[in-house]
Amino acid sequence: MILDESMAIIGAATQQITFLISNFLYYMTKMPEIRKKVLDEIETKLISKMPKGTNLTDSSAWIKLLADMEVLDSCPYILNCINETLRIASASTVSSGIKL
Repeated sequence: MILDESMAIIGAATQQITFLISNFLYYMTKMPEIRKKVLDEIETKLISKMPKGTNLTDSSAWIKLLADMEVLDSCPYILNCINETLRIASASTVSSGIKL
């Protein structure tokens, strides 16, 4: 039973992340001015923190960099874009009989 519950939680989290990434990339293609700001923040606040000569296609370099919460906190625009994506198009919805 515990294993089943754990698998359900992992499955739900995986679905949420997949939905978030898909929607985030969709909105970035539809809003070039926001995409430019996100790319500028990636360049100035993430890539600049990588050691010289780092292969930017190396996933282990990105994992190591993004594991540091201070690095993530230094990217408020990206975090706000992620939060806004979740607000606009969340994978989990709540429905009720009340109409607004």
